[in-house]
Amino acid sequence: MTLETLPQGIEHLTQLQRYRFRNVSELYMESIKEGGVDHARMQLVDERCKKYTAMDEEYDVIVLGKGLKECILSGLLSVDGLKVKLM
Repeated sequence: MTLETLPQGIEHLTQLQRYRFRNVSELYMESIKEGGVDHARMQLVDERCKKYTAMDEEYDVIVLGKGLKECILSGLLSVDGLKVKLM
């Protein structure tokens, strides 16, 4: 299966931290270039993701919130071997 266009609604995922699209078509690549139909939406997605990738280190998981549930989740994930950032 080949991705033809930017997925609908992706620009509304305000907590999106990272994305990777594989098997994209020429049509998709044209749509996200400057002047393409999806260019503005793709830029918005990129800007939102930059705030998570602009950190000094790379993390497997970023947990948002510092309540008891978030702390427990972070602890369980790090015990499982993942590099966790609690924010």
